[in-house]
Amino acid sequence: MAVYKLLDFEDIYTAIMEELRIQSTDTTTLNRIKRAINLCYINEVVPASRWYWLYGNGTATHQTYYGSGTVSVTPTSSTVTLSVAPATTVGVSGSFKNYLFSVDGTNDIYKITAHTAQATSFTIDRPYNDALDATANFKIWTDDLALPTDLRETIEVYHDHQAVPMEGKGLQELRRISAENRKIEGRPFYYTTYDYRDPSTGDGETESDRYRLLKVFPAICSYDTHIRFDYMIEASALENDGDEPLMPIEDRIVLFYGALSRLWSTVNSNPEEAARNYSLYQQKLAKMQGKIQDSMDKPRISPDSTYMASVRGNRIKGISRRGNTAFAGGGSTYTAPSYLQNVTIEGATLTGNMTVNSGITIDGRDISVDGATLDALGADVDALETLASGKIYVGNASNVASEVTVTGDISIDNTGVAAISTGVIVNADVSASAAIDVSKLAALTASRAIVSDGSGILSASAITSTEITYLDDVEALTSATLTDNVSATTLATWAHASFQFVEVSYSLSRGAGNREKGTLHICTDGSTAAIAQSAASMGTLGTTFTVDISGTDLRLRYATTSTGTNVTMKYKVNKWL
Repeated sequence: MAVYKLLDFEDIYTAIMEELRIQSTDTTTLNRIKRAINLCYINEVVPASRWYWLYGNGTATHQTYYGSGTVSVTPTSSTVTLSVAPATTVGVSGSFKNYLFSVDGTNDIYKITAHTAQATSFTIDRPYNDALDATANFKIWTDDLALPTDLRETIEVYHDHQAVPMEGKGLQELRRISAENRKIEGRPFYYTTYDYRDPSTGDGETESDRYRLLKVFPAICSYDTHIRFDYMIEASALENDGDEPLMPIEDRIVLFYGALSRLWSTVNSNPEEAARNYSLYQQKLAKMQGKIQDSMDKPRISPDSTYMASVRGNRIKGISRRGNTAFAGGGSTYTAPSYLQNVTIEGATLTGNMTVNSGITIDGRDISVDGATLDALGADVDALETLASGKIYVGNASNVASEVTVTGDISIDNTGVAAISTGVIVNADVSASAAIDVSKLAALTASRAIVSDGSGILSASAITSTEITYLDDVEALTSATLTDNVSATTLATWAHASFQFVEVSYSLSRGAGNREKGTLHICTDGSTAAIAQSAASMGTLGTTFTVDISGTDLRLRYATTSTGTNVTMKYKVNKWL
């Protein structure tokens, strides 16, 4: 507590208690004194003037609109799906809740009522009202900016991209202005300060985190706009002993006088002291209001831009209605305007017709020779107004528009319909990535295998699609090396649930002169298996084959005797159920 000056809340209420001779233990009266101080401060002094000590300033960034990728929209549905998930750098950390949404080429603007940050879908405030589109171009933007939580009212709003501050409007007037084209693009020019938004739950009138919104127009912009604003601060009540009023120290005595004027009437019932302190309060308040601050803006009145546009428009219309005449001397009569005659401007003489001295140029062009071409130009313009049926104008080698007939690979009729000529498209005209669907080709004989004929042209063969399926269970020729001197080694397996009959055509080669060609006949019922072998042999192969069941598989196994040489085996398999 400052002993000799009124610095903070405690200083003020302590001084009042001493003036009223109230004991510090009288907490009930102390609370009445604190209340009287705040009533004077918040309800009387603060609203009494636009105090310079209540001036604040701040900034807010109006983000560029979001339109990455495309969206999928469905009539009567309130769900919109983005093709690209938004990053945390757009919206509010990737969320577009409370933002505006519109599909390019449509008039309807929707408010996004629900969106989880960085999610690819969101909900709009009403069912989509335009055509189905799975890849629509779109824009998401906001016309609201959050203002500081201590802002009571704005004084001036401006940004670096226009020479004058933004123009403040009432909410209804701003709506009328934006109604002409709500989707116009550009930097904000108009604004209004309106409703509060409370980001947390609870009583929105008392929470300290609630803030006012600044609505701007235009609101769709390709670049971020950093908006600055001067504003009046919303003063908070004095609660803690160390709380200081926002006013300068030398003016805080006004709270002392104002509170005493109440308390002498209610606490000590002394109307004379109440009146004396009220008079002191009024005098101090008047002195505070009479102070002129250094570099303080003077009050000024400026006409509304809409009004000025209307006035200018009426003046123009007034002149037009009077037959392009002008008022003379502000009177009620008007005279026709006079024009410059026989005036020489840098060598150009203006008479009835404009005659230009030789060599005089405008923007580097010698206009002294242009007059001779005007008549010819007029004739050319007349010629351009007619064109034979089915022909077009094309600039020729002399840069002159010439009437020609479209020839070559395309033709065009007099309704503007173009057609591709017969037999002009060649392979080079088709993109390598065209991916032409097979269904676009002419139909061949149904259910036949496709082969190329003697000219390399695709045609239908005699083999049916059913016959081709016979090859489904035939395996390609396989080569294997059978290791010398092994027993019961697995060569191949087949799932016996899919194949109960197997036919293996094989050949064996072992060293010099040892050859065998044969067939292995195998069958199984899923629990046991049988094998039979038929073969033609030369020399000694020393190789035997067996079959068994291992789990779900039918196994073909082999054993070889010791000769010091591996066996080379080639085989093809045909199997069926």
